[in-house]
Amino acid sequence: MWVFKGRGATATHEPSPQYPQGHVGHLTPAQDEALEQFRGLVEEQGLLKKGPSATQDDAALLRFLRARRWVPQDAYKQFKGTQEWRTSIDLDNLYKTIDLDLWARTTWPYPHWTGRRDRDGRPLFLLDAGMIVANNFNECERLVNEFGIMGARNASASASSPLLALHGTRFDCLLIHSIAPLCNHMLDRSHPDVPVTIGTFIIDVSDLSFKKF
Repeated sequence: MWVFKGRGATATHEPSPQYPQGHVGHLTPAQDEALEQFRGLVEEQGLLKKGPSATQDDAALLRFLRARRWVPQDAYKQFKGTQEWRTSIDLDNLYKTIDLDLWARTTWPYPHWTGRRDRDGRPLFLLDAGMIVANNFNECERLVNEFGIMGARNASASASSPLLALHGTRFDCLLIHSIAPLCNHMLDRSHPDVPVTIGTFIIDVSDLSFKKF
């Protein structure tokens, strides 16, 4: 969920009226059938890894179904493309081995966790849109290329931007490997039985100006 915030505005923390409908344990019969069909397509094509996986469990699969309006074929197409891209840049390994100096020097374009959660237990992230200026992006891209994060990875990774690969590691940190799992351990949320797989993103546009580009 995204919330846009200007100067003097306050962000609300009200629970989503439809939450947790469409999430694990809260599916309609039609949604449950769509999940079964989607999972079957993924397994049939050999895209579902054995064992627990934060990117391929039911909670993750449901993210694709919700994004594609519960059409299993459309969700499968997006899932397949996502998994192929992750494999092409060896994203799981990249997340584990990325240079910490590069990580620290390229934090500004990304949402930062405020350390707080909304009433549904989703982590609250803040993005300062005023930091999005051309010079900063150019410097970020220069650093990514300088550190060579794509390295000698899969040759097919050449079709993917190193900056996009960095975006992937940031997303993994926010909602797969780090912050969302931490929030899952907090039981003081409206539906503690539902895995936290999404966040609430607040964008501060107070200092955003097209004159900076």
